[in-house]
Amino acid sequence: MLLTALIGLGEAWGLPLPSWKDVYRALGLRPQIAALTQSQGSHTRVHFIDVGQADATLLEQDGAFALLDTGLRTTAEHLLEYLHEAGADHLDYLIMTHPHSDHMGAMPDVMRTVSVGQLLMPEMPPGEISGRTGMRNVLKEAKSNNIEIKIMRKGEVYPLGDAKLHVLQGGLDTGNTNDLSPVLRFESEGLSCLFTGDGESAVENQALQDGLDLKSDIFQAGHHGSYTSNSRAFVQSAAPEAVVISCGKDNDYGHPHEVALRAFGAVFADVYRTDQQGTVVAYLDEQDSLRFAVEHAA
Repeated sequence: MLLTALIGLGEAWGLPLPSWKDVYRALGLRPQIAALTQSQGSHTRVHFIDVGQADATLLEQDGAFALLDTGLRTTAEHLLEYLHEAGADHLDYLIMTHPHSDHMGAMPDVMRTVSVGQLLMPEMPPGEISGRTGMRNVLKEAKSNNIEIKIMRKGEVYPLGDAKLHVLQGGLDTGNTNDLSPVLRFESEGLSCLFTGDGESAVENQALQDGLDLKSDIFQAGHHGSYTSNSRAFVQSAAPEAVVISCGKDNDYGHPHEVALRAFGAVFADVYRTDQQGTVVAYLDEQDSLRFAVEHAA
């Protein structure tokens, strides 16, 4: 109550206000555990981990885990703490959507700390590997830890417990690194989730042109909710019940963009945002109904 009163006075006096996340951290609390606790006991969970203006998503089925992207190196400690709290001390798969630092910056840290079965990567031109220090570090760490590296290709299916991760479309070599992102769908009994990394219009248009079945309960907004992705046609084809946007508070890109939010609204999807609600966990309850737990209210 005292804390709420102080924040109220600060607002009245026109002082800069901390977010609740800032308050929690200042007090040494870890509010993301609330979402974990609320969803505890579920055999199926998708954790959209708040790593700021970046992506890190943990797929969980029957005690098996896969981590899709890892966020920036600067948030590695937070990510590793979350993995530990979630019980993800072994990853069947560590998955890279594309070689940008906000998606793979903490990947070497994860491989040094957590047991990893396979590293799944998109197919990419040689220059994307040799020309990027971060990529070289990832490959070096994988080799040091004897982690098998596999290239994701269209039509492949990777089992995770009783669930499956489908590669609906491989990445595209358009000269735009974002478009190396594959189109992936995590499917379990009662929950499906579609991922496009930072894939932009070329990726979405190819998926539509090929007539891919994109229908999913959840769509992780492409490219942090950018207007360069999330076309109305693509979102309508996916027809998600909910959209989760991974983006940072007051980010420099203005994500999520209004045109993307309108596309989500056009299919009447519930929208969850890590910049407003922190970590978001989608899970199946005891009746196998889809539920969402958040770090804190928006």
